[in-house]
Amino acid sequence: MKGIISAIAIAIFVLAGCASTSDADINRQDITIMLPENPESGFQWVWGQMGSGHIELTASSLNSNGMHAFTFIGTVPGHVTLTFSSRNMETGTNAAQEVYSVTVYDDLTLSYL
Repeated sequence: MKGIISAIAIAIFVLAGCASTSDADINRQDITIMLPENPESGFQWVWGQMGSGHIELTASSLNSNGMHAFTFIGTVPGHVTLTFSSRNMETGTNAAQEVYSVTVYDDLTLSYL
């Protein structure tokens, strides 16, 4: 009987590990948000945050495919609204905006939508 119960417990554990989950649901030590950017257009992504938590930018890079990667870590637990604006650096006008909801947990892991 113990063998059957152990086999069922192992099967449940394995199947739970195979469950489909989106990137937004995974708690992580950092998050990376990728946004399209063409430096020749004069527009660059600028970001800001509001909320009870706090995140810190640890890396920012533009790859050869025209994607700008922003990597953040959590520094203060709570909720953060992270807003990116595509801003023309010469005129100060915004062309687009992206908003993400980030949760920083007590252990400083992150999830976002």
